Amino acid sequence: MKYFRFALISFCDNIKINLLMILEMIVVFVGVNLIIGSYNNRNMLYKPYSDILSNTGWYIVSDYDENTGEPLSSQMKGKLDFIKMYSYSSLITLNGRNVPVNITICPDEILNNMKLPVNSGKWQIDSPKDIVCIAAPNNFDISSGDELKLPLANSVKISGILTDPCYIPCFLQWSTSQGIENFYRKYSLKYYSPEEECLELFMSFSEFSETGIETDNTNKSFIAYDANPTAENTTYNEELLKNNYQCGIRLSKIKERTENSINDILKKFIPIAVCTFVVIMIGFMSSTAINTLQQMKNYGTMFLCGMNWNDCIKILFAYNALIMISSVSITSIIFGIFKLMNLSAYLGLSFGMNNIVITAIIILIIILLNLIILSAVVRRKTPVDIIRGNY
Repeated sequence: MKYFRFALISFCDNIKINLLMILEMIVVFVGVNLIIGSYNNRNMLYKPYSDILSNTGWYIVSDYDENTGEPLSSQMKGKLDFIKMYSYSSLITLNGRNVPVNITICPDEILNNMKLPVNSGKWQIDSPKDIVCIAAPNNFDISSGDELKLPLANSVKISGILTDPCYIPCFLQWSTSQGIENFYRKYSLKYYSPEEECLELFMSFSEFSETGIETDNTNKSFIAYDANPTAENTTYNEELLKNNYQCGIRLSKIKERTENSINDILKKFIPIAVCTFVVIMIGFMSSTAINTLQQMKNYGTMFLCGMNWNDCIKILFAYNALIMISSVSITSIIFGIFKLMNLSAYLGLSFGMNNIVITAIIILIIILLNLIILSAVVRRKTPVDIIRGNY
């Protein structure tokens, strides 16, 4: 503790420079974590679909053949797998009023790899005891843990409620520049008036099958892929899809666009982050060097009183740690405000363990570089030189 006490005295002696150094570090930490948060958010949306998009196949919005009126799935050749997403709409009674409810029924292989941020409760998509579902934010006084009675069906239990705004899995979105964002729809209470609001739920297909409700097979949205397609079957299927306007985007194309958009985040912001980091590092180390030179006479006196140079290095370490602790604490408060005001959801940010790891690595790099340079400065002079002012 004595080293931190000496470091605190050094900190207070040059309070203006040290506050500037803390501000510089806050800029680095906030900037780096915003970039990581944006990258994490894209990866969070991509992960549930990454295995599917790695296969050969197509994203097809409608199973209806505009020319023959027959289902496209019955005409396509080859060993095909169809991963469908359904919806179920009804009215339920809540607090004495009829409330419209829409349930999105997701394939298990997608929902098992998905974990969207929740505002309350927990992300739980299967349960051995209850039929569970996730709810979008709502104004119906529904909380996590509540049970809802569906018409002519078993009750479902709400395990968690998503943040507002949130992403809801959806296959109904369509764009000629299809990317991973088109497999979700962004939902927020601000988009709807109280009269228009609908209770939005989503659950896995296996959980929904336990409700006893018949699945609406007329829903046309699905992803189809073939693990080992032949050239003949691929050509035939592509010609079939070309004759239907809204059908047939290759999964590989969606995968390419999505990965490019994720990599674009790194390509755009990493050079800026690196340049900013280098400039701030130079300023930080210069400020630390100035502070050290101003404290050299104190170090010389301490040395003559029995302290060795290693103890001086420990004081420098404690001084740097004090700067970092202050910077990280203020950064944590900033991101705490982000969470409190739900800014992370609005800005499309997702924070994970890599935020902590990369921040810790930056801190270690800064402290080590400072210690190497400053210890070299300190060790170049003898205590007598320092007392005489020859430094």
